[in-house]
Amino acid sequence: MTSIALIVLAFAGGFFFLHYRGVRKAAEASAWPRAAGVIERCDVTEHSDSSSNDGAVSYSYHVAVTYAYQAGGQARTGKRIHFGPAPSFGSRYKAEAYAARYPAGAAVQVAYDPADPAQSVLETGRVGRTFLWLGILLFAIAIGVSVVGSQLSR
Repeated sequence: MTSIALIVLAFAGGFFFLHYRGVRKAAEASAWPRAAGVIERCDVTEHSDSSSNDGAVSYSYHVAVTYAYQAGGQARTGKRIHFGPAPSFGSRYKAEAYAARYPAGAAVQVAYDPADPAQSVLETGRVGRTFLWLGILLFAIAIGVSVVGSQLSR
C-alpha cells in the first residue's frame, strides 16, 4: 500500500508542479509587453472518447487558434490562448461561442515574453481550469501523505 501511495504522490506532485507553473506564467504574462496581432485561424475540433465500460461515446470540443504578431524585430506566429489546458468544452455550441471571440482577420493584442518573444499568449492572467486541477492535486497529495504516514507509523 505504501508503494502505491508513493507513486500517487509522485504523479500528483509532478502534475501539481506543471499546473502551478502555468499559474505563475499567467501572472508573469500580465506584465509582458503587447504587440498588435491578427487572428489567422480559429478552429473547433471534436474529440471522442469511448473509454467507458458500457461502450458509450462522449465528445469534447477543443478550440485552437493561430495568430500572427511582430516582436523582437521578427514576424512570429503564436497558438496559445491562455496558460493552462487548452480551451475544451462539453458542447459544440459552447466551443463555437468561445471561438467566435477570435474570428479570422480580427485584430488582437498579443502579450509576449521580452526575454523570449516567441513565447506569447492572447489572454494574460487566465489559466483555464488550472485552479480546479491544483485543488484536486492538493487533495490527492494530502491523501497520499496521510496514507504513507499511517503506513510508516505502524
